[in-house]
Order: sequence, then C-alpha cells, then structure tokens
Amino acid sequence: MESKILSPEEVSRVWQQCCAQLKTELSSAVFNTWIVANPLTSLEYIDTQHAQATITSPTAFHSTNVKKNFHSKFIQSLSDLTKHQVEVVYFIGSLPTVSKEEKRIHAPDKNQTFNSLLTRPEYSPSP
Repeated sequence: MESKILSPEEVSRVWQQCCAQLKTELSSAVFNTWIVANPLTSLEYIDTQHAQATITSPTAFHSTNVKKNFHSKFIQSLSDLTKHQVEVVYFIGSLPTVSKEEKRIHAPDKNQTFNSLLTRPEYSPSP
C-alpha cells in the first residue's frame, strides 16, 4: 500500500471522533484547555498497519504539556479509530484561521436556496 495523506475534512472527522472519546475521560476544563486548543492537523496512513498523526500546538508550552500528559491517550484513541498503529508527532505553529466573512460565505443558512446565494437582494428605497 502506498502512503495516503488524509484530506483536512477527513482529519477533522477523525479528530471529532477522537475528541468525543477523550471528552468522556477528561474533565471539561482539562478537555477545553488542552485538547481543543491542540488539534489533530494531519493524518497519514504510512502502510496497511502504521499511521502518523500530527498534533499542532500554539506554543512550546502547550506542546510539551500535551505530549507529557496526553500522548498515550492520543495513541490509544487514534489507533482504535484508524485500526492502525499510530505514531503521534507534535508541531508548534499557528492554525489556519477563518474570518467571520469566510464562515458566512461557506456556511449559508440551511433554508437559503442556492440561487439566492448568487443574487443580490433587491434594493427598495424607503417611502
């Protein structure tokens, strides 16, 4: 098997499942401080048995603490979810951010039709 790097959407789905598992094992404060702030940002299937996961932290302080306190939990959870032996590596850097305008554009109201997204609202002056 050739190595396969998962798309950001696939990584997000795996991370959501991992978080659901970890949330049951950790206090809310610990989960929100250490897990949410240090997400899975990359997952590559190396071969049929092995995978490499990357956790990205905003600072070296976060990275050190996450590795020290949650490394084995990440390995266990990700290995269970992927059915691969997972190696977790840590990266220090910033996550891509999405502006409010980009969120609005990419997440239209469920009741909006596709055509209404392409047209401007009619202008009607006040009487």
